[in-house]
Amino acid sequence: RRDVGQRGAGLGAGSDEQLAQARGADGLDLGIGDAGSTPAVEIGVLGEDARPVGRQAVVGNAAEELAKRPDVRPVVFDWQIVWRDIMLLAAGCPAPMIVNQRQLPALRELAEKVGLEQAHAAAEGAQNVIGQIAQNVNPRLALETMLLSWQYR
Repeated sequence: RRDVGQRGAGLGAGSDEQLAQARGADGLDLGIGDAGSTPAVEIGVLGEDARPVGRQAVVGNAAEELAKRPDVRPVVFDWQIVWRDIMLLAAGCPAPMIVNQRQLPALRELAEKVGLEQAHAAAEGAQNVIGQIAQNVNPRLALETMLLSWQYR
């Protein structure tokens, strides 16, 4: 087993800063940024006060950059695993069933905030994007649709 943080969607300079501008307090958002030489996927939280137009621009830019990566499908698969963990925690499953043990406290917090239904929808959305990309759907559009669906509760 491995934590999905070993491979992520590091999109380069400016992405974290742009995402921080759209970040708020209660809904769901996927923070994407570089962690040194090891890109990392961070799950963060967006609130009702998040600026939707700014969020759409950030998501569009993130989807565009991620779509250019040769490892886009494995990255989305990693996100699916993270959502699976959140879904299991929201359903009350014990901690040993969780893949991302190092992120367990943050995953528990998110499971409480997003709930089982939203976590299931997000995991299913990631699975759908993997299939869509395999069928030659425009990766940018598939990713943008998925990321925009990860929002308010």
